[in-house]
Amino acid sequence: MRYTKHEITAPGDSYLNDPYGLRRFATERTYKPSPLPYTRMVDLADLQAKKANLKKTSTNVLLEDGSVVIEERTSDGNFVRRNGGTSRRAGFVIDLNPDLQIAECCEGLFLGSQDAARELEQLKKLKITHVLNVATGIPNFFPNEFTYKLIEAFDLPSMRLIDYFDEAAEYIQRAINAGGKVFVHCNAGISRSSTLVLAYMMKVRGFKLEAALEAVRKNRKIAKPNPGFMQQLLTYEDQISCSKPTNN
Repeated sequence: MRYTKHEITAPGDSYLNDPYGLRRFATERTYKPSPLPYTRMVDLADLQAKKANLKKTSTNVLLEDGSVVIEERTSDGNFVRRNGGTSRRAGFVIDLNPDLQIAECCEGLFLGSQDAARELEQLKKLKITHVLNVATGIPNFFPNEFTYKLIEAFDLPSMRLIDYFDEAAEYIQRAINAGGKVFVHCNAGISRSSTLVLAYMMKVRGFKLEAALEAVRKNRKIAKPNPGFMQQLLTYEDQISCSKPTNN
């Protein structure tokens, strides 16, 4: 029997016309793009409706003078303030009066705040010759009148003020040995400056920490090193004790 080209052609692709089945393969491998991930379109009207249903809030702000203002956000996103009266809540009270006290802690050594550091006539009256400034952002007000030393320290428990104890004590003692008087101040005259005064009294004058603190507070009742500084003073007290020669 004789076969013709037409007779041997099977349904589908012809072997003779496509001996390797490339057309069939290409058809089976036709690229089908992956569907894009579903993304929800933002409905502006829906968004505005939800915004309109948001609960309005207000914030009470306590000012330094004890007055209260109420802050509220308007529909356009801005803030408005209105008077909220005077707060009667218990809490700290900021004393806006200047602290002009210059307290003598021991012979030749005085302690106070930055307010007192501005009082030229008062400093001269006490015959101050040297100033130890332990504040941040407070300038040496009268460089032509006094000898200054600046130790910029933050009133933070983590601040290593102990690294400056010896340096401060030596500065104070040199001034006193030369017949001078030293005024030590920070911002408030409570923590940083009192810490360096206590360190000096322990290192040079031989005070124990408890006795030095008692002596300082006789004239400067608000003197109070922060907890971190107190711990450093205790460490310093131990270092001083260990450095003293022992009698065999």
